[in-house]
Amino acid sequence: MIEKTILTKAAIAVASVAVVAGAVVAVNHLSETKDTYRSILIYEIEGNAEIEREGTGKFSGAENLYLESGDQLTVEPESFTRLRLDEDKYVMVEEDSALSIEAAGTKDDSRTRINLTKGAIINEIQNPLSAGSTYEVTTPNSIMAVRGTIFRVEIYYDENGEVFTKVSVFDGKVSSRLIYPDGTMEEEVITGDGKEVIIHSNQELTEYLGEVRDIQYDELPLASLYVIQDMMDNGSVIEGITREELAELILRIEEKDNLPGESETDETVEPETVKETESTETTESTEEKTETEEESTRRESRAAQTEGNSLPETSPVEESSAVPESIEETSTAPTETEA
Repeated sequence: MIEKTILTKAAIAVASVAVVAGAVVAVNHLSETKDTYRSILIYEIEGNAEIEREGTGKFSGAENLYLESGDQLTVEPESFTRLRLDEDKYVMVEEDSALSIEAAGTKDDSRTRINLTKGAIINEIQNPLSAGSTYEVTTPNSIMAVRGTIFRVEIYYDENGEVFTKVSVFDGKVSSRLIYPDGTMEEEVITGDGKEVIIHSNQELTEYLGEVRDIQYDELPLASLYVIQDMMDNGSVIEGITREELAELILRIEEKDNLPGESETDETVEPETVKETESTETTESTEEKTETEEESTRRESRAAQTEGNSLPETSPVEESSAVPESIEETSTAPTETEA
């Protein structure tokens, strides 16, 4: 599930006046809405997110911060945020996304609308909505409505500024209505679980791009696949892919993303091998040097022992082996005779 264990924090340490103001507003909001059904909580944030609130201005997002209806939320690149709406609705806001949230009503007639203008979100409504409640996600060219389901909505633009909305339904059903350039809407079309649809629009028209198709899981970003895997591990039913297939897909993408790093690792193996070879050669050289020194030491020891125990005048071995001394004695003898 998108839900994770929420750690209670006594206070949020902040470094800027804007964040302090946001935290104070959050605390006040918490006390004011303690007995109110509707709540929007940031319970996990990775990276950076910014909130813009009417009457307060902009401030940074933080864990355990309560949002208010109408807040604008922007999640920066290489970041993500998880929201909990009430007690059974969860929204994972992917990186480089922007949206606003409207939440009103009570448990019997709750009205939730997420206006997505950039990026993507994964929605999980754990319990079916009551008959008088609604949950909608809007983009510039469509409105998606659900009663209880898991689905992802992504919005992106091409180089001409034309809008594309992709709706992927992991479990349950999602109804979508096209919004035409003149503001009118088409009748709703149902997309079932395991399926997805792409909606395209420009200044002249809004249309479904192609037919409803199976979800292309290999086109989803890795962060979305992690969320889906987490939901499956916690018992959620995800259509169109098995847990094993999802794990293999994640592994394949991770290996593909890590190829440059693996290449660098391979390059660093060779110097280590050379280093080991050099170390081995150094060790062998040291051993050879040690053996040579030991042999030299043994020879000197034997020579010293022989010199200490022999009688130079009577030992023929010593006389024959001590050739330099013999020659020296021979060369000095005539000098004594001449003297």
